[in-house]
Amino acid sequence: FFFQAEDGIRDYKVTGVQTCALPIYFLDATAGTGKPVVGDLFTLAGADRGNYTLSPQPYQTTASITPAFVIGSFTAADKVFDGGTAAAISGRSLSGVLEGSQVSLEGGSARFLDAAAGTGKEVVGDGFTLAGADRGNYTLSPQPYQTTASITPAFVIGSFTAADKEFDGGTAATILSRGLSGVLAGDQVSLVGGSARFGSPDVGSGKPVFASAFQLSGPAQANYRSEEHTSELQSPCNLVCRL
Repeated sequence: FFFQAEDGIRDYKVTGVQTCALPIYFLDATAGTGKPVVGDLFTLAGADRGNYTLSPQPYQTTASITPAFVIGSFTAADKVFDGGTAAAISGRSLSGVLEGSQVSLEGGSARFLDAAAGTGKEVVGDGFTLAGADRGNYTLSPQPYQTTASITPAFVIGSFTAADKEFDGGTAATILSRGLSGVLAGDQVSLVGGSARFGSPDVGSGKPVFASAFQLSGPAQANYRSEEHTSELQSPCNLVCRL
């Protein structure tokens, strides 16, 4: 007498695959091919069953337990604009893992699809693998995986120079030049606009000049921010009186 068992998917909730009410089971629950399957309590049926004696039980055959499918996912950290697309993985997770299984997602590398500053930007990751004592019982979903994260504008510092002037009873000052520090090489961004004033109309050398209302300009301006948009910059200058 012989019997045949169906292949099964890895499942801790059962000890085997049963094709009828008889006790048919794999000898262990781990995934694998050609695994022994044992069956017992078979009986003979039919009009001539009395003419036969059944061989001793249990009987044995083989079948396979295929690894269960699990879905990987990850999260990525926000970052400050740095001109590159590299992204840092902040978390990894798996769905579809059976309770009690020791398996986790590890490794992987991630990248933004482009380097520009923005919120909710798409991030892709691949190179993930399964780890843990029970990893052989699972198959990882196809990669790459996707998530979102933000690239915040980089901080730049504005500066300016002002022209000396003759005393005229007023505090208005003329801006000679504007500068930015913190801009990445190759990025087209500059400081424009602004209005300047002396701290007082009195004659003196090295007098502080204050300026505000500057703006960033250029194709790459969205990748940068400057607090000087709302606060005053200061530069020394001379105010002289001509006799």
